[in-house]
Amino acid sequence: MGDHNPDFTHLIKSNVVPSSIEEASVQQVIETLEANIAQLQSQLDGLHNRLRQHRAILSPVRRLPAEVLGEVFKFAVPKAEEKGWKSVSDTLRLVCKSWGRASRLTLQLWDTVRISYEYPSLELLKYEKIASWLAKSGSLPRTLEFVASRCEDVKTAHDCPCQFGDECLSVHPAISRLLAGGPSLSHFVLESTGPGCFRNLIASIDAIQPSGHIRQWDNLTSLSLRFSAAFEAWPGHLEAIDSIFQHLPTHLTALDLRLPCSESAFHDTTDSITIPIRVPPSVLERLKTFKIHCDWPGPHILTMLQHCKNVETLTIDHLDQHPDLTDFTSQALIQSFGPERRLTLPRVHTLEVRACDTIPCLVNLRAPALRNISFHCGESEVYKRGTSISAFFANILNDFLKASGVHDIQSLSIYHLAISADDLLESLVMLPSLVHVTLDDVIVVPTGPIRVWEGLRKRAEEAAEALGLGLGNIPALQGYLPNIQKLDILHASSDYPFIDVLEFLQERRKHTVLGASPCHLTASYRKYHHYNEEENEVQECRELGDRVSFVPPTEEEFWA
Repeated sequence: MGDHNPDFTHLIKSNVVPSSIEEASVQQVIETLEANIAQLQSQLDGLHNRLRQHRAILSPVRRLPAEVLGEVFKFAVPKAEEKGWKSVSDTLRLVCKSWGRASRLTLQLWDTVRISYEYPSLELLKYEKIASWLAKSGSLPRTLEFVASRCEDVKTAHDCPCQFGDECLSVHPAISRLLAGGPSLSHFVLESTGPGCFRNLIASIDAIQPSGHIRQWDNLTSLSLRFSAAFEAWPGHLEAIDSIFQHLPTHLTALDLRLPCSESAFHDTTDSITIPIRVPPSVLERLKTFKIHCDWPGPHILTMLQHCKNVETLTIDHLDQHPDLTDFTSQALIQSFGPERRLTLPRVHTLEVRACDTIPCLVNLRAPALRNISFHCGESEVYKRGTSISAFFANILNDFLKASGVHDIQSLSIYHLAISADDLLESLVMLPSLVHVTLDDVIVVPTGPIRVWEGLRKRAEEAAEALGLGLGNIPALQGYLPNIQKLDILHASSDYPFIDVLEFLQERRKHTVLGASPCHLTASYRKYHHYNEEENEVQECRELGDRVSFVPPTEEEFWA
């Protein structure tokens, strides 16, 4: 056949069956065409690749100042990286010279080191490497995190080998040296089994730099202690619990203390009532920030809070257990608070209540300086326990605020709570001073949230009518969030009535006599969902001066 291409026109334009010779020739042509196409496709791919490379030369990213790149890096790299203490930050500097320079200039990339037994080469980790890493953070406050267990989740951590006579996981040469005389540290996080492990760590520091000498441990201003305590870890160290907290740094202003749940720490939970948690009063009196996670029955939390006269930010977490204060010691302590049986926290301006069963603890507290309050329940609780979660929520909150004598709460945040429409409406209505409200994964039962937003809209109408009639600004008609500037409704169900929310915002703004401040609504669904049906209302809200943003759903870390 040579270079001559056979003519198959009569076959192409008909349905004639080719002869065996023609069939072989056609197959040869097909193979030739496929080979040509493959060659051309390879050339095309090469051209596309060159095109991308040359376009990249002109990319605006190349012109980004190192400072701007650094800001991007800060968002891309989590503070506590889960794949070891190097990971992303170290990778960024290896991409190219400009990225390396940007990463070196971004000091926040180097101010935290997280060391875990999940890190494959922990045994080979050297003090010099960690110190060099932290040195890149300049004069920024530095954080060292040490997960001294074989399990990332402290709630299910295994026993420490030291309980069986082996080496303690909380003792690592590099960690001990860093805390004894390494570079300056502001915050230290320790996740370990129990008090024995904590004492072993302190002993390892003392072996390098005895107490009484200048040590980085003593200069810490912030400390997080998270104990998991498998069975018998705490009862086996009853002496330790009286003494370990005597070793706390003397300059602490922030303490996050997470004790193990009583069921895992004690065979007999009554032991947890009688064992004191002796954090020195001198330490508690200096604290500005205090987080306490403890479900032990008895007066432990209240006993510590007695000394927290300077705490401004307080987190209380009963770990899904209703506070049990029925024992004689607890009742005697509560009686000592005075006729109202409430402990005064004079400087607390921000209060976070973790776990729904913690809410009743408010009946024994008052906070006259309170400005911000949040309720952060476990995500699973919403679906496990339904309406029972928020029993008497509004009443407890109302009584607490009245006892505290506060009338200008600035922010209210509620996370993962199932609550009745009446309770939520009442809680919002009684706080007209609110500037910022967050409702994240809040399930309103049984009627859904329509009743809430219709109720607020109606109150705005009534307030505008009263002012229009010259009746003045009646306090009873202030329950329409007149000062709200930021409203976040996040992880909402796909049928959430955002139209009613938008109509409420419109009602506030269209009555100029109300003088309501502009509000920025940020909304998201649990899963991606388009909001076509609300577009008209969104536009009207924007025309009235409000801002409306529908954002993608985000993952939230409960223990953050």
